[in-house]
Amino acid sequence: MVEYVRVFEIDLDRMDARARGYVEEREGRRAMRMSEGRCAALVIDPVRRSFECAIYPMRPDVCHSLARGSSACAADRRVKAELPLRAVESLLRRG
Repeated sequence: MVEYVRVFEIDLDRMDARARGYVEEREGRRAMRMSEGRCAALVIDPVRRSFECAIYPMRPDVCHSLARGSSACAADRRVKAELPLRAVESLLRRG
């Protein structure tokens, strides 16, 4: 979902303490903490104009369904293509 990335018990079992630091509980549900409209674990490098998941090996199951290069990933990227670019532009403006 655009608003959050759900985290279940099985996801927490896989995460170390650092990865769990990205998880918050809201309204009785666990989700990845969001920052500027995106998952806080998404690390953006404005110089390289790239992004990657800071907890990739421990990411929630919902993120596994978007494996790099998969058709689901390609479809999601088409729909949300501008979001990471807007985040990079925002970081560049901050200087």
